[in-house]
Amino acid sequence: MTCGGAERVLAILTSEWASRGDRVSLMTLSGASSFYPLHPAVELVALGVSGGGPRWAAPWRIGRRIRALRETIIDLQPTVVVSFIDRMNVQVVGAALGLGVPTVVSERVQPGPLDPRGWRWVRAAAYSRASMVVAQTERMATVLRSPVAPPVRTIPNPVSEARRRARPAASQNLVAVGRLAPQKGFDLLIEAFRRADIPGWNLTIHGEGGERAALEKQVVEAGLTGRVSLPGSHPDVMSAMADAGAFVLSSRFEGFPNALCEAMAVGLPVVATRCPTGPEEIIRDEHDGLLVPVDDAGAMAASLRRLAGDPELRARLGDRAREVAQRFSVSSVVSQWDDAIRAVTR
Repeated sequence: MTCGGAERVLAILTSEWASRGDRVSLMTLSGASSFYPLHPAVELVALGVSGGGPRWAAPWRIGRRIRALRETIIDLQPTVVVSFIDRMNVQVVGAALGLGVPTVVSERVQPGPLDPRGWRWVRAAAYSRASMVVAQTERMATVLRSPVAPPVRTIPNPVSEARRRARPAASQNLVAVGRLAPQKGFDLLIEAFRRADIPGWNLTIHGEGGERAALEKQVVEAGLTGRVSLPGSHPDVMSAMADAGAFVLSSRFEGFPNALCEAMAVGLPVVATRCPTGPEEIIRDEHDGLLVPVDDAGAMAASLRRLAGDPELRARLGDRAREVAQRFSVSSVVSQWDDAIRAVTR
């Protein structure tokens, strides 16, 4: 339960269920704590079976994890098991085989870009034994549907009620949030910011990950020292956006980006890449945000320049962006999950 989109959604859902009296156990391969706050009644069960090792020992590690998951499911005797993220989904389906417990697996990112060779077939075989598959977007659901798959439902991520902030109208700080990984396209964002050439504006990228050194080097080489900062992860994304003038999502692919929704909920104008899944089902282009092609630094630079030079556009997009909090409210999303769980536990 570290800093990440899937972890944040799990924290919201489990806390909502626990707050109304449901018995909720949250299993993780490791880590007896959560980056995001959990309701006190949520039981966090750390199995202690994570960790790497030589490639030849991978089957042994996977088998050990499946055994630990299976023993815990038997011990907890749950009404339903809900699993997030494809690798974990496959292991959970294997662990639950023959136990008579319905399993709901949820994809959290666009299937395909990070799949190793053969993974598509492994995933399809495992998902065929699940009770239901949950996708975050309709496009993702289309990819996951097949004649041998169980029912596929589309359930978006919940957007927590926004705390309206007195954001300075003249703020000249662009903000981005996400893991420092190639998927998030922060190398593209830094290059777009350089090309945009918008004096007075700064860029803050909140997050942590393996690309930190490369991105810091890029900032120096681009002559942007002092104008681009990477302060690390922030436990409260909405607070991190408090003094921002606009939000940028530069991802190469996504699931259903939480940070984008949260930026819109607090009333920030947003620029986002038109990923194969995600942003297009959140942003209504030119109405409550701007969409640009993936991996196109020139197009992103043009949109950043446009926002920076037009305060009326920023205000108009930001006001309309707040509607996202109603479209994807926590109560609505929890209700959709309740319907899915009822469908598999009847």
